[in-house]
Amino acid sequence: MKTLLLSGFLLLSLTTHAQRKPKLPLAPVPVVYCELVAAEGYTSRSFSLDYGQDQPSSAQDNSLDAANRYVQQLNSAPAALNYLYSVGWEPVSVSNASVDVSSSGTIRSTTRYLLHRRP
Repeated sequence: MKTLLLSGFLLLSLTTHAQRKPKLPLAPVPVVYCELVAAEGYTSRSFSLDYGQDQPSSAQDNSLDAANRYVQQLNSAPAALNYLYSVGWEPVSVSNASVDVSSSGTIRSTTRYLLHRRP
């Protein structure tokens, strides 16, 4: 009887081990995110990158800083998105919010494009 129970437990332990999912290896390069911020008013439009590094630090990414300077010179969201795609960024999501309503009824809105670096 003991051998029957022991063989039953052994059989169950082998089948549960076979059903475990293998551990996936970690990605060699971490996914990096940034946002293209498009602030639009009635007569003005400006673009900038928000990459979480407002203050200069030793960890600052120089390629993002250069991309931010280039994007600030552009006049349209498609031009900015095309440029960012050409340097390795891909859009993930888009959100839009009205920021300010002036006394004259002019609404300023901000569109934020969440991007991640392609591996």
